Amino acid sequence: MRSSSCGIGRHVAFVVSLGGWKTDVWTVDVESGETNFVDTSPYASDPIFGPGDRALIWGGTTRTGNGRMFRRAIDAQGKPAGALETLLPMEAGIVEGLSLAANGTLAFMVRGLDANLWATDVGASGRGSEPIRLTDDLSRNTRPDYSIDGRVAYLVNAVGSLPAVWMMRDDGSDRRPVVPDGGATDPQWDPAGKRILVVRGEAGSAGRELAWVDLASLRLTSIAPVNGMQSPRLSPDGTSLAFFSVDQDGRLSVSVSSFDGARRRIATDPEAVSYPAWSRDGAWLAVEVKRGDSTQVGVVSAAGGPVVLLTSGRGQSFLHTWAPDNDRIAFAGQRDGVWNLYTVSRSTRAMTQVTFFKSSTGYVRYPAWSSTGSRIVFERAIETANVWTMTLPPEER
Repeated sequence: MRSSSCGIGRHVAFVVSLGGWKTDVWTVDVESGETNFVDTSPYASDPIFGPGDRALIWGGTTRTGNGRMFRRAIDAQGKPAGALETLLPMEAGIVEGLSLAANGTLAFMVRGLDANLWATDVGASGRGSEPIRLTDDLSRNTRPDYSIDGRVAYLVNAVGSLPAVWMMRDDGSDRRPVVPDGGATDPQWDPAGKRILVVRGEAGSAGRELAWVDLASLRLTSIAPVNGMQSPRLSPDGTSLAFFSVDQDGRLSVSVSSFDGARRRIATDPEAVSYPAWSRDGAWLAVEVKRGDSTQVGVVSAAGGPVVLLTSGRGQSFLHTWAPDNDRIAFAGQRDGVWNLYTVSRSTRAMTQVTFFKSSTGYVRYPAWSSTGSRIVFERAIETANVWTMTLPPEER
């Protein structure tokens, strides 16, 4: 959550994201604590109050990934008082870091993103080979998921298009679309490698649902509503889903659900526990645990019980997959400002660094481990940015 206070100090503007690309913009009254929803947009960030605190201005994108600077009028109570407006289109970048001077000049950053799929071969020591690029697209290629026979399904977010699901071999060959633009997100293979589970519907919408894609016909078959599931992960036997949800007290907890809707809670935590990932034998769930401003890798029995932390220290640890040995867990780790891939052992807690990137201008995400244990495919993003200024129109000052 990032925030900005208004000129007279009565309200604070902030953004809230529950994962994915949907981000809400809010205000809160600093005396009463009353909150007001203002609007929502993908990648919404850094809201600031316009001159005279008559509007909120923030950066973000459209649903199709086109960069925008948005504006929405607010009243004296911090509530929205007009329609959402585009103050500045910036088609091929993400607007962030807004700052407003007293004379009506805006300074902001436009971030560019080379986010593609890479691979590294994992040796006996657990260290990875020199990473190689598998895709080189003007899009965000992300959330790879391995089939039993070495194919990779992944999500494509191309600027100007709605998300799409594609597949390829894990050497980057034989790339082809599975579900066209806007049809689905978050692909996951079934155990036999004949179907892919996807999520249909816009992030945050009430009509989101799970569906199977049959690869022989490319036909989608709806199977169940999402119903508040965040980051649903298919079990190794294909019969149930692990997910996290937001409880009434605002905490995050992990549960398991069958496809008929029967749910049981697996893990809770005083701060937050989320983003579950199944071990290959279905006996364990790796989970992300919040500790202050850091996140740690934890593990819990799939039947429920206490969460055991496997990592410690300051930094971020975003887990995604297990090795075939049902012991090592792969995660994207931020250490001293730099993102790399790591693994941690469930049994010994030994941690191994897999990649050795040096630059802090980017990140890695979603390491997907092959069924043979020899290769990890992951998203690597290389970020660039430029600083811009603009003067608000006279009627805005």
